[in-house]
Amino acid sequence: MASCVRRNIEAHINELLNHFPSVVLEGARQVGKSTLAAHAAPDGSVLLNLDRQETRDAAISDPEGFVAAAGDGTLVIDEIQRVPALTLAIKALIDADRRPGRFLLTGSSSLLRVRGTADSLAGRAARVRLYGLSQGEMRSSLDDLVHSVIQNPNALVEASSTCSSRRQERATSSPSR
Repeated sequence: MASCVRRNIEAHINELLNHFPSVVLEGARQVGKSTLAAHAAPDGSVLLNLDRQETRDAAISDPEGFVAAAGDGTLVIDEIQRVPALTLAIKALIDADRRPGRFLLTGSSSLLRVRGTADSLAGRAARVRLYGLSQGEMRSSLDDLVHSVIQNPNALVEASSTCSSRRQERATSSPSR
């Protein structure tokens, strides 16, 4: 089995789960939202994927029971945009108990833009936008510009001059048209 690339944003998601009742992980298809949610979810979390028809049917038939599935733990709902009406049941549970880390939701669409979404969860959820792998993640290193510049103040100047030199080399070595 291939190993997963560690996402640098995972620590931020864990921090948000310690402070907000819900975290919504949004991003384009195939950027790793489901995998990241599974890794970031605390031990003992319940993971439910709305891509599965039987899971979707259960969510539609009993939204309140569905979102209460994790009890006192964290409920991870993957592909929340597939049953946007669940947001009302999530809102009700959060309003009754604002304990942090209750829900980790993933979706390929912003909940604010999905037709049929009953509630945006504003004030109840932290939103995180996930993008494709960064250069640092592909090299298994942390992307931290501020820390890098503090450690090596000349790093930006060196990187800029290297890029300028490469551009100049390409421009002078290109055949003229």
